[in-house]
Amino acid sequence: QFSFTMTTATAPVSGTHAAADAAAASNRRNPLASSSLLIVVATALVTWIVSTFIFSHQHHARSIATTSSTHLMKRRVSSSSLSSSSSSAAVSKKLNHSHDKPEVGRQGGHFKKKLRSYINMTSYTGPSTSWQVYPHSFPCVDDGDEAHMLITPAHEGLLFQRPVKTGSTTLTAIILRLVERYVPNKRVGSNSSMKRCKYRAMHATSRSLEFGQRKKETSYLLSVVRDPTRKAISRYFHFDVSVGQKVPTDEHFTQIMRRVYNQNSLVDDLTTKPVARTDSKAKVVQQILDDYDFIAVTERMDESLVVFKMLLKLDLYDILYIKARSSGTFSNGDVARGRPCVYLVPSFLTPGMQAFFESQEWKDSNSKDILLYQAAYQSLDNTIDALGRERVQNEVTSFQEAQTLAADFCEDRVRGFCSPGGTLIPEKERTCVVWGEGCDFDCLRDFRTREGLKQLLN
Repeated sequence: QFSFTMTTATAPVSGTHAAADAAAASNRRNPLASSSLLIVVATALVTWIVSTFIFSHQHHARSIATTSSTHLMKRRVSSSSLSSSSSSAAVSKKLNHSHDKPEVGRQGGHFKKKLRSYINMTSYTGPSTSWQVYPHSFPCVDDGDEAHMLITPAHEGLLFQRPVKTGSTTLTAIILRLVERYVPNKRVGSNSSMKRCKYRAMHATSRSLEFGQRKKETSYLLSVVRDPTRKAISRYFHFDVSVGQKVPTDEHFTQIMRRVYNQNSLVDDLTTKPVARTDSKAKVVQQILDDYDFIAVTERMDESLVVFKMLLKLDLYDILYIKARSSGTFSNGDVARGRPCVYLVPSFLTPGMQAFFESQEWKDSNSKDILLYQAAYQSLDNTIDALGRERVQNEVTSFQEAQTLAADFCEDRVRGFCSPGGTLIPEKERTCVVWGEGCDFDCLRDFRTREGLKQLLN
């Protein structure tokens, strides 16, 4: 383990030694600029330290890639809320390195308990539904030999509205198997030449994909929602900290949350029709529930997948998956900038970050998403009750047993963009259907053919 303390200022960061040298030269010509010099030099030095720190973690992760450790790094900010003042306030931050799970963030900890204070399902009385068993056969429509992962409008087929940072990569892998497996010509007695069922599973709004104009007899529309606060934390640490290499200070965190992640993105993604300003939150959310055939809940993924299986009359095999990228591993980054693989920094919360999420400002700015999450959560419960709670629980148990066997079977057989040590895997060596999607396709197909599993999976 190691740790260090650094002091930084809120002035703009140059990011290079050259900037510091230039500032020094300017200061020699102008002694009155000494205070500015100190700020520029200090911030440039801090940037170099942070960059070196991140690189050292990535290098360390590569060196232990063959060990059994599942968490490569814990970063914790021990200071209280950072100053949001525009002055050059110095901040002391301590970054710790260990193989333990983070105390807060995605893994739960005391933050999970705090969430319950305002996402309270025990007294929920808002919009909800009970998802119905699909009354038609699997919605397999000829895709006309389309390319994978299109973002063009579609009115038929298996349609997945895919919000970011909700576990949607897992569902996409399942969909890629379904649209291959349920092609009619793969069934006995079929003369069809179809290669793949039509589908959509890219990040785009329902309106841009024209899901509101779909033909319900030949389509199945589903999505997934995640607790809005957890979703925001995941987005921030993935896109801003891990990919963008931003230092997660309270000030930067709050700015991003206010500017980017407080716009009810779930409702915006799932809404299939334009929303009038006069429409109430309850009306908007109920309309979403009415438009969809099923909405999964990230925090209840096992139950959601089992219910999805029962509604669409699938096999247990159809909903198996091998977990994709997660914090503490490497994921595809920015090839153009020489960072094809990036380390996904485990998320954490400072007291200041947590206070922001508990504020009325955050709750009000995400009130529609919070209501949609509650509605989907309640709808899942309603559907489980309708299908039979004991029956669903038995299926969940069977699913989890199969998941454990599949994970053991597929260990070291699934290869995406990046190796466990952070190196780019050549495209020919990846096991993905397309890009970094559906990388468990071949492995799970082989797993299904194993003797002794057929009865369990069917």
